[in-house]
Amino acid sequence: MIFTSPYGLILLLVVPFLLYLSRRSSSNSPLLHKRILLILRITVIVLFILGISGFSIKRDNDKVCTIFLLDVSGSMSGLSGEDGIDIIKDIVKLKDGKQQFGLVVFAGNASVEISPTCNFDIKQIDSVVDKNYTNLEDAVDLAISIFPEDTINKIVCITDGNQNQSDVIAKAIEAKTRNITIDVITPDEERKMKEIWINDVISPQRVHLNQKFHVIVNTKAIHDNANGALKMYKNGVFEGKAKIELKRQRGKNIYFEQTLMEKGLYQYEFVLESNDDIHPENNIAGLMVDAGSKPRILYVGSESTFTGVSGTIHFPDSFEVESVTSTSFHAVLGNIWQYDLVIFQDIPASDLSKVAMEALNSYVRDQGGGFIMLGGLKSLSPGGYSETIMEQMLPVYLDPEPGSKGEGLSLVFAIDKSGSMAQLHGSKTKLRVVIDTIGNILNLLKKEDKLGIVLFDKVPGLVLPIQKFENFQEIENRLNSLEAQGGTDIFKSLKTSYELFKESHSKFKHIILVSDGQTDKADYSELLKAMREREITLSTIGIGDNVNNSFLESIATQCNGRSYVTRELDNLVGIFKRETAMASRSWFKEGELVPRIFQSHEIVKGISAEMLPSLQGLMLTSSKSHNNDIIVSGKSTPVLSSWQYGLGRTTILATDLFSEWGNNWFRWKAFPQFWSQLVRWNSRSVTPGQWEVKTELYQDKIRIILKAVNEDGSFENFLTLKGTVITPEHTEVTIDLKQTGSGKYEGYCPAETRGFYLFNLFLIEERKVILKQSSGIFIASLPEYMKYGNNWTLLEKMCRLTGGKCYNNATELNENVSMNTVIPVTYDCRVALILIALFLFVIEIAIRRLLFKI
Repeated sequence: MIFTSPYGLILLLVVPFLLYLSRRSSSNSPLLHKRILLILRITVIVLFILGISGFSIKRDNDKVCTIFLLDVSGSMSGLSGEDGIDIIKDIVKLKDGKQQFGLVVFAGNASVEISPTCNFDIKQIDSVVDKNYTNLEDAVDLAISIFPEDTINKIVCITDGNQNQSDVIAKAIEAKTRNITIDVITPDEERKMKEIWINDVISPQRVHLNQKFHVIVNTKAIHDNANGALKMYKNGVFEGKAKIELKRQRGKNIYFEQTLMEKGLYQYEFVLESNDDIHPENNIAGLMVDAGSKPRILYVGSESTFTGVSGTIHFPDSFEVESVTSTSFHAVLGNIWQYDLVIFQDIPASDLSKVAMEALNSYVRDQGGGFIMLGGLKSLSPGGYSETIMEQMLPVYLDPEPGSKGEGLSLVFAIDKSGSMAQLHGSKTKLRVVIDTIGNILNLLKKEDKLGIVLFDKVPGLVLPIQKFENFQEIENRLNSLEAQGGTDIFKSLKTSYELFKESHSKFKHIILVSDGQTDKADYSELLKAMREREITLSTIGIGDNVNNSFLESIATQCNGRSYVTRELDNLVGIFKRETAMASRSWFKEGELVPRIFQSHEIVKGISAEMLPSLQGLMLTSSKSHNNDIIVSGKSTPVLSSWQYGLGRTTILATDLFSEWGNNWFRWKAFPQFWSQLVRWNSRSVTPGQWEVKTELYQDKIRIILKAVNEDGSFENFLTLKGTVITPEHTEVTIDLKQTGSGKYEGYCPAETRGFYLFNLFLIEERKVILKQSSGIFIASLPEYMKYGNNWTLLEKMCRLTGGKCYNNATELNENVSMNTVIPVTYDCRVALILIALFLFVIEIAIRRLLFKI
């Protein structure tokens, strides 16, 4: 027996006094009744006194439960899962019948392999866990939750202690409060297999041009005389290599001297090659170095537009200009964030993929980049940009104002319906896709426009004369029964199409031929001559993989038309729209046009309305808001429109500067001033940030830590900071940086793929980008493969907190710790005694009042 408050026993002196009072009582109750009531009262008093004195009972408890935690993560290369099972079996064989054992297998997550049981038996591990991480806290937490309630609880953890997710110490403290001891068995470091890895890469984040600096690569090994070769790549190009020889657990620094001659962001990647290795996952590393640069402009045009560009348009000296063709634009798309302004000169939408358009949209909206689209017959609506994501970011609608009048168009589609057109494109045949595409452009035709259709194989199979169609259903009803079959005779189809125009009085007459160009030989010269004499133009669209492009291009050129080749039938809508616009001339206006300044703006600052030269042509668009219009022609036709789109700015100049339309502007004395102001207003003209930016891998995410400190050392607080992340797959993730301390901001993004992650960080004020800074990180290997050996510091602290110890093997543990421990257990009886006393007190009162009526 134990009394936690023994001084309370003094109250037992009340018992003799109670006996004395009972004898002196003058009650006439029967003696038996008196004695029963006395015994009840004395019992109540004694139980109450024992309760408040802290009465407890001690007895031995031999019910012991041990939970094994088996680490199977990647860093446990010196101890396999089978070795772990052998260690557990060596411990369990010493058990007695009352002892329970359980097993939790863990790495990045934990799983109960065997629940606590007296019939413990393990042959293999069936649990599936993420071996790329180690979460020791999760394992201890799971073990605590599965212990039985009436047992002495122990944890035996078989691990190297190299946790890289969460922190086990908090759970060790909880285990201590629950009287759970934690012992650890560590892998034998002498049994480690060969391993060599890149431990770290160090370099300045920013350097000046022509400045010498070093990229330092720290390598490590866990065995003697580890040999290998360290290769360095700069922007994907091999730069050099160094031989290495490493001693056990000693790092060696390899120095690469570098001098950067050109401005930009450089990606350094290092690859360690060695035969003395287990995990290739940790043999790659990298970083980024920023060589300070001027604002950069990416100028994109067709090859023909580059003739004389450098001698005609002069960009401000403070900008660096790079020119690429539209066909090579996709090659620089992944690095578009490096440019402060992108200019499109007469680029059709068919030259861009949907991914490219979305990337441009995000570049302006989310990264604060600038974009200028210059007009031309391949640009804006004729270029196929209507109803695309590109139109969303432009300050105008690309179609003219509703009700604008053309001068009458008769358009004939000559469509190949031979056997090759029966091939499927998705769920439809090629022929069906072409017919449906015609339906998509009917709304582009004006009231006075007419349409005819010739479908042909060896002969024209179905002819719809030139007429007005109110809706696509009228055409569809005529074409539903058609099937693609037979050969191809283009000559007969063109002759039939030509004859349809005999009764046409439209000013513009145009044929669009859709075929692969594989046809019988024929003499086209007379037919094409007749078409030219009647001013009938012809354009060709080659579809498929086996297009006779030279033939189609030849007949289109002879009839003042255009020739296209596309494998993607999804491009047909854009091509059909462009051809309709070009043929009807309703999407542009030619002749002497006098522009005027509609409203004051930074782009036309210092330029008076009288200074503006005339234009000889203009692409017709319609305003989204007249607040965007800066220069107009006529009543309100936009010539120059600009607006803020997200964090960036976009502008359209609806004329072709490289044709006779814009010749007067090139000769205009104020053109250099106008062009410079146009470029500067649209460019992402922000001050390069001088923040201290740190990027690191945190669990399965990348953590960005930014410290904003002024020159005088004061912190910059309450900033609005945003960022965009370009992943190794060139996808983009938007992040917000939250303030977590004085001048300290943090943001996170997923790290799902190995490779370079580029961060563009922006300071936003009033929806404008004020500062910008770029940073990056190379995710080469997960933390699991960057630490080897046992983390003695962590393991000893965890064991010391709970009263356990670290052991090198099962034999040591068995010699020092008995799995069959018998431990005295103290049972606190205070609450039980007081409750019994209260119960008996109620019974005593009931006996007095109800039974004996005393």
